[in-house]
Amino acid sequence: MMKKYHILIETALIGQGIADLTGDDLLQIWNKYSARVPDNAGFVWLWQGKVMVDCLESFLEYRSQKNLLRIDSRRITEPNHTPGSGFCTAGAVLALANEYQAGLVVTAGMGGVFGGKVSSDLPEICKGQAILIASGFKDMIEAQNSLAYLHKRNILVAGFNKPYYDGFLFQGDRYPLDRQYAGESISKLKEDNCCLLFNDLETGLRLTNSNWLKDSIEAGKSAEITGGEFHPAVSRELARFSKSQSGKLQFEALLQNIVLAIEILEKGK
Repeated sequence: MMKKYHILIETALIGQGIADLTGDDLLQIWNKYSARVPDNAGFVWLWQGKVMVDCLESFLEYRSQKNLLRIDSRRITEPNHTPGSGFCTAGAVLALANEYQAGLVVTAGMGGVFGGKVSSDLPEICKGQAILIASGFKDMIEAQNSLAYLHKRNILVAGFNKPYYDGFLFQGDRYPLDRQYAGESISKLKEDNCCLLFNDLETGLRLTNSNWLKDSIEAGKSAEITGGEFHPAVSRELARFSKSQSGKLQFEALLQNIVLAIEILEKGK
C-alpha cells in the first residue's frame, strides 16, 4: 500500500536553484527545523521514472547525480514525455498530490506568467488537487498577470502575513490579494477555492540591489538560447552577486513554509 503524505515538498529549488549551497550547508540550516517535521511530510523527486518521496537526507544522496532534469507537471501528465530522473517543481508535485492524498504542497519561489509564457505551476493550482504554500512568485515573474490568470479561473489567493503581495526576494509592486489567512483548515480553504497561500519573507531580509536581478535575468535568457535552463541560470547569478545570500534566503523560506504547512495540518483536514 502506498504511504500517505499529507505534505509534499518540491525539490527543484534544492536540486538546481541553490546549487551553490553544499549538502552540509543545507543540513546545518535544516537541523533547526527537522525535529518539527513529521514523517507524513516528504520531498518529491523522480529517479529512473519512479516517483520518490522521502526525507531531506535521503534526497541529498541523489542531489549530486549528473544530468538530472527539471521536472514540471508536463513531464508527468503528458504521455509523450518520458519522466526520467530529476527534481520536481511545485507544479509537478501538485500533479502528484492526489496520488499521495496530500492536501498541502510546499515551495519557496513559484512560477507564473513571464514573457507570454505560463508556468505549469499556475494551471496545476487551478485543478485544486492541493493547496500550494509559497513565499512568492520568482522575482522575474509578472505578478499582476499571474494573479489575474488565477482570478480569471476563480482561484482565490490569500496572504499569511498581509492581504497584499509585494515581491519575493526583492521588494516589488504591491497588488491586493483576495484575503488574509485567518486560520482556516485545509477543507475550508478548498471549499472557498483558496488554493494559493503566500507566506512572504520579511521586508528587512530581502535583497535590495535591483541590478542583480536585471543582470541575472539576462544570464537566464542567454542560458536558454544555448539550450540551458532559465531559472537555474538566474539563481546561479543571483547567488554569485549576493555571495550565496539568495540561496540561504530561499532555503529558509522553504523551511518556514514547511512549518506553516504543519501548523495548518494540525488544525485538521
